[in-house]
Amino acid sequence: MDMAEKDETEGRCPACRTPYNKEKIVGTAAKFERLVSEINVEKKQKSQKGKSKTLEGRKQLSSVRVIQRNLVYVVGLPLNFADEDLLQRREYFGQYGKVLKVSISRTATGAIQHFANSTCSV
Repeated sequence: MDMAEKDETEGRCPACRTPYNKEKIVGTAAKFERLVSEINVEKKQKSQKGKSKTLEGRKQLSSVRVIQRNLVYVVGLPLNFADEDLLQRREYFGQYGKVLKVSISRTATGAIQHFANSTCSV
């Protein structure tokens, strides 16, 4: 309405272009605290939506093995080779380069899994 008064024209609805009735327009002052609280609530909702999306994406990746150039999965090692220090030696995986970490798949109790196929990641 202020722009229309400056241009000395009547204010019109931007959607249907009908003139505004000045008597029906009610002006209220916005409360600063309420505006700030509404903005904060909107920000929190957006951040929670973003977090839930990332969690859903990670759940999908839980069953996928990510291929990395510096990670090797070895499956089917006999139990007598299931020792981190032994696998880091030059006779085994050390001959292919510097071994940063050897991890042998273990159960929750800490015992090595006694399956026919043990898993080792180097």
